[in-house]
Amino acid sequence: SSKSLSLMSGASAAQNGALAVLNNQTITIDDIDPSVGALAKNLDNEIAAARTRMLEEQIDALLFALEARKRGITVERLLELEVARRIPQPSDAEARAIYDANRLRFGIRDFNVARTEIVAYLRRESEQKLIAALSASLRKRYPVMMRADINSPKLTPNITLATVGGLAIPASLAESATEKKFV
Repeated sequence: SSKSLSLMSGASAAQNGALAVLNNQTITIDDIDPSVGALAKNLDNEIAAARTRMLEEQIDALLFALEARKRGITVERLLELEVARRIPQPSDAEARAIYDANRLRFGIRDFNVARTEIVAYLRRESEQKLIAALSASLRKRYPVMMRADINSPKLTPNITLATVGGLAIPASLAESATEKKFV
């Protein structure tokens, strides 16, 4: 007898919960080992979170581009003015507090050796907060309207996920970015 196996992926699998079809019998996540099923469900959640982050990054990129165009500068210059120049240099007291709170993580390295890594961490943290603040302020200037759930199994390329200042972010853009990141 001939056996056939077809794996399901993407929206078709999500719509009916199927992972594969073996000899015309549908295999769902509930049919496999519970620990493997838990891993698969966790992976689905991680992918959904990554897709949501990706959409937020696309929204931010469009916000930054709109603001840069309004000011007559490049996005790089906008980020330099609004973010890079505003990142404070962490004090020794701040770095020491991080070192003391995480002494086990630093092992045998003394403070002077670990300080460079701590300062870089604190600067990245400040940068992320400044980017988030810039994004929040630009969202007040350029309306962001969410139109569709990026994780919907019924997503088609022609659906608009969001508009930013009246400009559409189509699902096709998100799908092409997802394919590059997850395949």
